[in-house]
Amino acid sequence: MEKILFFSGLASVLGGFGVIMYQGITFLKSGAWTPLTVMGAIGTESGLGQTLAANPAVMDALQKCPLSAALIALGVIMLLIASKLRSRFD
Repeated sequence: MEKILFFSGLASVLGGFGVIMYQGITFLKSGAWTPLTVMGAIGTESGLGQTLAANPAVMDALQKCPLSAALIALGVIMLLIASKLRSRFD
């Protein structure tokens, strides 16, 4: 279980840095910064997006949260949980 969390956390952190690199490359290419948010990744037409739209405070927070920061934070949390599991069962 800890290996699944470890590799998921690693993939999430790398994905967050990948989003930053993608935004940087598109900025250099077009000259305009395109903000990618968590709500943009979820989408407003999905079932989860419609559920979140019912709560304006959560919707506003997800529209302001950068996708790269959310991915990196989620990955770090998964890495911490994996390290706790590994030290507990070793």
